Amino acid sequence: MKQNNLIIIILSIAFILLIIPCLFDLILTPDVNVVFRNIKVNDKNMMCVRSIPLSSQAYKAGLEIGDTVALVNNSHYKNFYDLKKRLFYQKNINDTIVFTVINGNNTKIIPIILLQRNPIKRSLFMIFVVFFTFIVLLFFLYSFPNPNNRKFTFIIFVFYLLILLSYIYTYVSFEKPFLYSILIFAASFSPCFPILIFLNLLKKNNLSAKYSIIPLSFSSLIFILWCSFYIKWVIGFDLISLNQFSIITQFAQGLIGIMILIGISGISFVTISRIRKSHEIYVPIALLFIFLGFIPYLTLYALPLTFGLHEIISVDITLSFVILPLLGLVLYNKFIYE
Repeated sequence: MKQNNLIIIILSIAFILLIIPCLFDLILTPDVNVVFRNIKVNDKNMMCVRSIPLSSQAYKAGLEIGDTVALVNNSHYKNFYDLKKRLFYQKNINDTIVFTVINGNNTKIIPIILLQRNPIKRSLFMIFVVFFTFIVLLFFLYSFPNPNNRKFTFIIFVFYLLILLSYIYTYVSFEKPFLYSILIFAASFSPCFPILIFLNLLKKNNLSAKYSIIPLSFSSLIFILWCSFYIKWVIGFDLISLNQFSIITQFAQGLIGIMILIGISGISFVTISRIRKSHEIYVPIALLFIFLGFIPYLTLYALPLTFGLHEIISVDITLSFVILPLLGLVLYNKFIYE
């Protein structure tokens, strides 16, 4: 018991330490709030404006869709990553950068004021969601009625920590290798835990120990694939463009969504199969209740983005569907369950 508590404390401290640099990035990072795409001009990588909000400082300064950024502060840049890293992230909020842009035969000099990439209210809301969920998760961990089922609650604990890291780190820029690599790790390994729970619920011929290597290996494959493409893109290999990296990211997100759905389906199958065979079905039903909360996240946010569509509901709202079952179980365990 003491050993389990020590592991939980270590994981909690690690989680908080990993959240801190992400929070600094959310609150203090400046940006132009423009979406670029990579193009070749005279064998040189340049950034062309793909989309730009009408309310942004860049649009008000005169930047338009189709403009190609030739120089930034009268300096050349190697690629999109170089532009972001060396210029935007070495500046402060309210600093001014100067774009030299070309559009056809026209050349324009456009000064742009850098604003905060994420509004402070949105950042504070995300911080509240993450830490509120973390506190509820700790209550859930120690409110579970049967200590013998602590293995399930521990798996849920690790799963939620990875989900929360994935949630908050989706808002960091993928031009920051240390921060974005945390997102790749957390997102790649989080979906294997629902499948591990499914295998543990089966408990036939020691399936949980024999086949647990399958979801872990599959998550490792996603991580290696996604991370290798990311490293090549960061280093600036000409073989990997921003568009290609976006495609591999969508592919990885699709595999992650499929893995979570397999885990939910497996837990649902075991729960239904046990309803008439055993009266001790609290654990599978509780687990099913938790994972069904991820259906809105998968169907309304993750999968649409995977197929290149626009999100139906923002990740902030879909995560609330994930929190509610967990909070409901905490209240049930504390005040209703006997």
